[in-house]
Amino acid sequence: MTDIEMFNDFKNKNNIESDFATYDYDDISLNDILNGKKTTEVSLYDDYVANKEPLPIKGDYAVVCNEAGEAKAIIKTVSVNIVEYAKVKDKGDLKAFADENGIKLSNETLCVEEVFEVAYK
Repeated sequence: MTDIEMFNDFKNKNNIESDFATYDYDDISLNDILNGKKTTEVSLYDDYVANKEPLPIKGDYAVVCNEAGEAKAIIKTVSVNIVEYAKVKDKGDLKAFADENGIKLSNETLCVEEVFEVAYK
């Protein structure tokens, strides 16, 4: 199923009007999302500023897909917090991203912590 097909099905069954984003995940992260082990996404605040992108908003929806682009679930943002890196609970993905891109993280680096729940699968 594609992201558009899944989201249209979700919208029709829940009588909502909303847009959505699409995120691709590796098998391990996707499995963690589907099983409720992964409930946050953390990114660098400065990336939003540099790219002039709006921050996520409580109530946003996203279709999560596997690496082949197949839609597997829909997540809903339940809160968005700007926190210092030292206070980020799950640093794994952000640390890996920073290491891969030569970004140095300090305890004071501002991060956007998006907390989500699975809304549909």
